[in-house]
Amino acid sequence: MADYLGCTRQHVSNIMTRNRVRAMPSLLVAVRIAEYFGYELHELMLPLPEFNLLIKKKRPTPPKRKIIPSKLDESQRIGETKRVRRPRKKRRRRKRVAK
Repeated sequence: MADYLGCTRQHVSNIMTRNRVRAMPSLLVAVRIAEYFGYELHELMLPLPEFNLLIKKKRPTPPKRKIIPSKLDESQRIGETKRVRRPRKKRRRRKRVAK
């Protein structure tokens, strides 16, 4: 099957586990797999749910937003959220000891 898809066996297993596929765009891979199993595709309407899953890219989760009511005035407080950055932790340097 890997030979048919024109990619390595590892990529085929990646496709099956819905991971990112590096050999070629996952849509093309999904189409080829579908054809391999004897499905005909019309305008990218894929007949199998697992192929549909391949097309949907995994979206990164949006950053978490914290609300600090005291920092916002009344107009902003309703429905508005403000991103709060945590200060970076400073690296402690070792003090030199006289030899």
